[in-house]
Amino acid sequence: MYRQYKANEMAGKLKIGVVISSTREGRIGERITTFVKNAILKDHEVVVFDPLEEDLPLTQQSLNFMYNPSSVPQNIKDLNDRFKALDALVFVCAEYNWSLPPALTNLMDNIPPTTVAWKPCGFVTYSMGRLGGSRAAVQLRVFTGGMGMMAVPTGTSIPLAHQALDESGKPKDDTLSKELDVTLKQVYWAAKALKSYAGNNPAPNWAPS
Repeated sequence: MYRQYKANEMAGKLKIGVVISSTREGRIGERITTFVKNAILKDHEVVVFDPLEEDLPLTQQSLNFMYNPSSVPQNIKDLNDRFKALDALVFVCAEYNWSLPPALTNLMDNIPPTTVAWKPCGFVTYSMGRLGGSRAAVQLRVFTGGMGMMAVPTGTSIPLAHQALDESGKPKDDTLSKELDVTLKQVYWAAKALKSYAGNNPAPNWAPS
């Protein structure tokens, strides 16, 4: 199932979810995820969500529309609880036909928007072409915003991803690490700011009721 990784015990560490998007055979997303996970683990805890390991059928009904609690599959309940526990998310997103991978939207469509509303999120997009998944990044902002998440301003785009990192997830030069550092710092700042304020101030409804 999902994988959880912990940094060395430290005060104020965050729990960051890293969501893999691609389920293609031989996916480059494995090395991108390793790169992102290792960067986060320098300071915080990581929980990886992989559609290949979640064993989710094509979504028929989101949890919030399952009005009979006894009818909710246990794996969907567990998935929802794991997302609830996160302080922020980072999406490692491939670009499928100028769009988002269906495995990613299917994964997220199993949980209610209220589970992730007001959580900060960042994007690491990639492709084997020269645009680095930038078109997927645009759609990610709409998709995550629709679920109530708050995307940070700067994302990381990885063009020619099959050349940019080796199979162990190590980038070929420091430029990519510096770009990721900007994205992650924004995610951390937003997560800490929201946690600090939310501790004494209940969040408003994420949408009109």
